[in-house]
Amino acid sequence: MPLDEDPRSGFTGKWTSGIFLASVAAVWGLWSLLHSRLILPRRRWGGYTLEGGPAILLSIALISFGFYLHFHYFWGTDPKADHISTPGERTSRGIGLSCLATGLVWHFIQIGT
Repeated sequence: MPLDEDPRSGFTGKWTSGIFLASVAAVWGLWSLLHSRLILPRRRWGGYTLEGGPAILLSIALISFGFYLHFHYFWGTDPKADHISTPGERTSRGIGLSCLATGLVWHFIQIGT
């Protein structure tokens, strides 16, 4: 199911995606933010590590992704909670995409210099 559609109500979607996956993304982002180091796992030879400013911005983007999942799948399943889910989704999407774009540009500018 694409993220732009209304989420299905029910225990599985609400609690698995809206709480568990959102918490995993937010905790990973928070850990990365506190350490100023974002580790992206790979299949072989450990992971790819970003440090400094780009890692901080991408960590904030990861936290925002966790919030987006929470607002979309947890609050978005209840039509009465549109006043919570819609602004939450829009705010977290805006913060996440702006931090993602800025962090990636900053990272690739650092590589080029």
